[in-house]
Amino acid sequence: MRQRYLDFVRKQIIGNDLLFETPYGLRNMFYADYTASGRGLRFIEEKLLRIQKSYANTHTEDDYSGKYLTGLFHQAETRIKRMVNAGEHGKIFPVGSLCRDQHEQGRGVLLRRHLFLSAQA
Repeated sequence: MRQRYLDFVRKQIIGNDLLFETPYGLRNMFYADYTASGRGLRFIEEKLLRIQKSYANTHTEDDYSGKYLTGLFHQAETRIKRMVNAGEHGKIFPVGSLCRDQHEQGRGVLLRRHLFLSAQA
């Protein structure tokens, strides 16, 4: 069963069938730096293309695209929690350079709230 999945994924690697001319004749591309960047997988890229047709931010549900992306976000959150046994009340903290600004904003809000509540005491 595992071999079947591995074979499927190998066939889905974009560029896996790329041939290029060398002084020694045609050669297949050999890519070994999966740690740094990996290679695109056809089934994932096709899914992303379908999503991008109606892409929007997840902070709104006023229109079709916002509702669609918000629904996908909640589905992903539910799956991740299930996969890591986080439970219903588990929290997911996005990390990475794209999330840095939101994280900093959130930390600033928590700090200001803490200072405000401390000043009230």
